[in-house]
Amino acid sequence: MGNGKVLVAMSGGVDSSAAAYLLKEAGYEVAGVTMTLSSADDGRAAALCEALGIRHHAPDFRELFRREVIEPFIADYRGGLTPNPCAVCNKAVKFGALFDYMNQNGFDCLATGHYARITEEPDGYALRKGTDAAKDQSYMLSGIPKERLGRILFPLGGMTKPQARDTLNAAGLPGADQSESQDICFIPDGDVKGFIEANSPEPPREWVFVDAAGRILGRRTAAGGFTVGQRKGLNIAAGAPAYVCKIDAAAGIVIMGGDDDLFTREFVAERFNWLAMPFTGPARVTAKVRYHHKEQQALAEPITPNRVRVTFDEPQRAITPGQTAVLYDGDRVLGGGVII
Repeated sequence: MGNGKVLVAMSGGVDSSAAAYLLKEAGYEVAGVTMTLSSADDGRAAALCEALGIRHHAPDFRELFRREVIEPFIADYRGGLTPNPCAVCNKAVKFGALFDYMNQNGFDCLATGHYARITEEPDGYALRKGTDAAKDQSYMLSGIPKERLGRILFPLGGMTKPQARDTLNAAGLPGADQSESQDICFIPDGDVKGFIEANSPEPPREWVFVDAAGRILGRRTAAGGFTVGQRKGLNIAAGAPAYVCKIDAAAGIVIMGGDDDLFTREFVAERFNWLAMPFTGPARVTAKVRYHHKEQQALAEPITPNRVRVTFDEPQRAITPGQTAVLYDGDRVLGGGVII
């Protein structure tokens, strides 16, 4: 019987391949699954499953992915936000629809190659940072429903990337030398604005760029795609370096300012997903407001059950509406929400 039946989300890359191998070696009954999200499939995951001697599933999630990830991504950018599609996909698709698929097909657990850990605590299962600080992906996983943590496995949570590569090499499996993709998976060329304009259901609109006093600095026709902190690609002559400080999408106005104007201390996060006991009052935490932001000391205070106000001890640069904010207690993820 082994350790149970595990469905491993596989892309054919180093991390998911190493996860599948480690679980099979640990005695689990393993199958791989590759979510079909587009018409492109290089066959790497299926080949890896064949090399491992495990079954390969390929459910068609294209319509779901378009509805839950791509369309909101476009709508958010048009609405002046800067969305985090990977966090959305993890919540709605990978640990949403794929988790349901795992359950419906008789598996005990869903596993991925994320660098994070799950531990069992007195208040239930907890999501924790991966031990390799350089690869920790707990930030992107903050949207997982707490009740699902007990049926999720992260075999690489205690490993480093080089160790994952060494695992594949030692097993004689392909793919150990693959490079990592840093792009949004559905925008491989990285041209976010081009993607929005090509796929938006509405035509581009005029945006007016102004300074803090309301003086017009320029106009531009675009579908959107601006973000707080942006400086390049705006073609704005302000007489000094100017950055996007605020976006009023309803009015079609982009407010520009200097670098100092980007620093603020407070924000509110909504749609907050608690992975620990919800706060009943103000609490000291560390918080990060984007994936590569180094978490900082802050005070978090619940406003409603799913809305939290966070005040940093020190001002932080470019706190951006639409991005994911995650709260920590040490290496434990307390929860995460969307900055408004």
